[in-house]
Amino acid sequence: MADWYRSDQDCIDKLTLDAYINEMKTLYLHHDWEEDLHDEILKSTQGDGLFWDWVNRVQSTNALLKGTVSHFTELTLHFHFEAHMHPDTKCHCQKEVKVLKALDFKLWINSVHLLDEEQIHDKKKQANAINDALRHQGQCPLAQVPPTSSTNPPQRSNMASLTTGNSGRLPALTENEHVLLMKYSGCFNCRKFSVNHL
Repeated sequence: MADWYRSDQDCIDKLTLDAYINEMKTLYLHHDWEEDLHDEILKSTQGDGLFWDWVNRVQSTNALLKGTVSHFTELTLHFHFEAHMHPDTKCHCQKEVKVLKALDFKLWINSVHLLDEEQIHDKKKQANAINDALRHQGQCPLAQVPPTSSTNPPQRSNMASLTTGNSGRLPALTENEHVLLMKYSGCFNCRKFSVNHL
């Protein structure tokens, strides 16, 4: 870049900032850079990461597109974030849907960020309660819940196989297990959380 500047310094010094930036783009960016960044944003999803981290990555990429036809408006980004957030985050946002719809873009992001962290915290508490109940029964605790928004609630069916042996029947529910299944909309037959059997 220094060689480019020195080779035509007089001409470059006379350029306006916009003209200088256009010269730089022409010389140093491959011709599809704008489309590549645009596609990168369109393909992005929250995945297993935190909502806040994903939103910041997308907004940083979008900032590079400022001044181009590929730049996303706040409204377009809002729709993209809503459509591509993790299902657990989206489900947790449903309880505040009226409030969220009334917020401007920045407040909406902050509110969803807090709800995402809340649902992660709830899952950790749920996993800890299950592990405490298992320890109380003398069983092995489940694997620890990682701090991402995609962690699924622990499944009771894995625990049942540890205690049933070859009898084919599940042991009777303890009081703690009964309370947990009630609290997290569980099924008393399959012993899974958040199910809605007909």
